[in-house]
Amino acid sequence: MKRSKLASTSAVLIIVAMGLALFLPLSMAAKASASTTINEYAIPTSDSSPDGITTGADGNLWFTEKYGGGTIVGKWYLIRWGIDFEPATSITWFEFKSDGTFTQNYLNEEDGRAYMSNHGTYSIQGDIVYLYYPDNGGQVCELEHDGTYLYGPESVWALQKPLPPSSQWKSAFYFAEGYTGANFQEYACLENPNASEADTWITCMYSDGTTKSQYYSLAPSSRLTVDINQLAGANRELSLRIVSTSAAIVAERPMYFNYNGTWTGGSDAIGARSPSSNWYFAEGNTLSNFDQYVTVLNPGNATAKLTFHYMVEGQGEKVTTGSVPAHSRATFKTRDQIGNNLNASLYLSSSQSVVAERPMYFDYNTWTGGHDVVGANSPASAWYFAEGTTRSNFNEWLCLQNPGKSKITVKARYQLGSGQGKPISKTYTVPAKQRLTVLVNSEIGGNKDNSVQLTSEDNFIAERPMYFNYYGNWTGGHDVLGANSPATTWSFAEGTTRDNFNEWLCLQNPGSSDTHVVITYYTTSGQAMRKGRTVKANSRLTVNVNESAGANLDISAKVTSDRPIIVERPMYFNFNGWTGGHDVVGLMQ
Repeated sequence: MKRSKLASTSAVLIIVAMGLALFLPLSMAAKASASTTINEYAIPTSDSSPDGITTGADGNLWFTEKYGGGTIVGKWYLIRWGIDFEPATSITWFEFKSDGTFTQNYLNEEDGRAYMSNHGTYSIQGDIVYLYYPDNGGQVCELEHDGTYLYGPESVWALQKPLPPSSQWKSAFYFAEGYTGANFQEYACLENPNASEADTWITCMYSDGTTKSQYYSLAPSSRLTVDINQLAGANRELSLRIVSTSAAIVAERPMYFNYNGTWTGGSDAIGARSPSSNWYFAEGNTLSNFDQYVTVLNPGNATAKLTFHYMVEGQGEKVTTGSVPAHSRATFKTRDQIGNNLNASLYLSSSQSVVAERPMYFDYNTWTGGHDVVGANSPASAWYFAEGTTRSNFNEWLCLQNPGKSKITVKARYQLGSGQGKPISKTYTVPAKQRLTVLVNSEIGGNKDNSVQLTSEDNFIAERPMYFNYYGNWTGGHDVLGANSPATTWSFAEGTTRDNFNEWLCLQNPGSSDTHVVITYYTTSGQAMRKGRTVKANSRLTVNVNESAGANLDISAKVTSDRPIIVERPMYFNFNGWTGGHDVVGLMQ
């Protein structure tokens, strides 16, 4: 199809019949009679019909000439019409070829001859045609169209870069959960720790199978925040894919909400690095005042057939099924699958590679909020949690999932904060195909900051949900799956020290020697700030980021150490009256 433009000094009524267009000023339309003169004009291309009539920013009317089989291959016209509806000679057209190349042509108004003004290659992503001009500094422009609309001319082109093939992706993150409805605010936070710019693309994948991609250039040593509500549009259930042609990029997706208008809070997650056919979640329940969901993204080309293996505490396994169409996202409510008043872990298997998350919303003894995790792809023999506290108004739990056919023994080693005592050891037995819940407050006593190291001779899965009334003002909860091993580099894309946000870093040193740590904060302006700390052997250190980095900053962080450690980043907030907290284990790099 092709877009034609009609210049006009007033609104016009366009009547379409038999491939011809009739133009009539609207001021005359209501008074039209037998004496009214109606001028009839032919569409520029005889075998086309007009569609998508719209008013441009320049005061002219544009319409689309539809013809052919709907493919882009062929000629697309941008035709400027005269004020008196007589076609002028200023005509630009693109000729798109099936080999992915195009030529841009124009008709010279002085000599009446046609010339090729430019050339290049093109690609189509959703409803956008991207034009790459190799002879113009590698500039990339876009022609946007929605259904039958093609917008032009050059004044509305935006600088873009087309989404590259997956073989060029050096960083990739997938988020199954996402919602931009009323009382939900979703963001994406992107960290670029590199010394050069990073080309990055966010693709929104909607529940109806459609997609929308947007390009971003990340400045060196910086952090960028993207408002997903604005990018995706209102009232959309969606998943996200974030990719970059640069290595070491980090992506998180914080969300803030007022669930059902009553439970306020927030959640956050670092995306999955790739789809998988297996996902594990140790935490989960269908108790009163808890609403649990499982959101599943299927980025593949075939329907994903799902099997939900719920491992119920005190009962055993309950199995149910579901499916997700290709290039789509689906939501499953756990209560509808297995019933009420159950504590249950989940093993989700799929016939296709998918991405799965488990958002939960709750009223925990009047502390309202929500939390969310991206699942683990496999069980492991060790799990580490850097954050944990049994202080007043904090309840800390451990959820242990045993997907095996025999009972297992899990050893816990609680490492306490500075000056709070020596490590405390405990042992737990988890029945086959079940989950065990442990209240840490009862295990180590109150007023203890702690990190936890869990090990077993058998593979299992572990999560650590926490619920709180932070300083008696901000109620909520957060939850993480543990790390499987210590490392010397941990990265976090999200972080802020704005008013009504308190950010912390929790550093766990499970080793027998002290470790020296460097925390690098990356700001939105591209400034990198470095701070040094020491974490004593067999202990946990807590860093107040608001004090360490300074006030009123949106920041990402990278934590490096000379000996392997584990790092988490809990945050507590009052987001426009919605109070809560969220927490993530850093991305191991």
